[in-house]
Amino acid sequence: MVNAIPSIPPLDAATLVNATEAAGPASPAGAGRADGAPALPHPPSELVNLFSSKLDAARLGSPTASHVHGPSAISEIVTHEDQAISRLSGEVDRFAGEAPQMSVQEVTAQSVRVQMEMAEMVGKLYVGEALAQGTKSSVQTLVKNQ
Repeated sequence: MVNAIPSIPPLDAATLVNATEAAGPASPAGAGRADGAPALPHPPSELVNLFSSKLDAARLGSPTASHVHGPSAISEIVTHEDQAISRLSGEVDRFAGEAPQMSVQEVTAQSVRVQMEMAEMVGKLYVGEALAQGTKSSVQTLVKNQ
């Protein structure tokens, strides 16, 4: 899968400590905004510059851009999972056809193997759905807060 935006490496502990010290102490008790919320400290210029450089280096695609170079990452994932489910369905059908010729031990072993594969597939589907819902909720919150 190709990411359009490269990942940002984590900050080391020294950078975080320096940034925290540069931010200075919190505002005095009575200081705050007009709505009564406490005033937020200004971020250090190093972090602002780092954020700006990472944002400038990111390749942001147009929301209307189509995938002319191939399928999107989401469609590739869906296709892969669809193929895996079809393969598993074929294994279940094959097991059902071969079961009458198997011994009790073989049937039990194959049954456990198929159940484990099905449980793994269901788990992957649930995790994928949870990620999709979480991402959707995050984007909705971000848009709402803008």
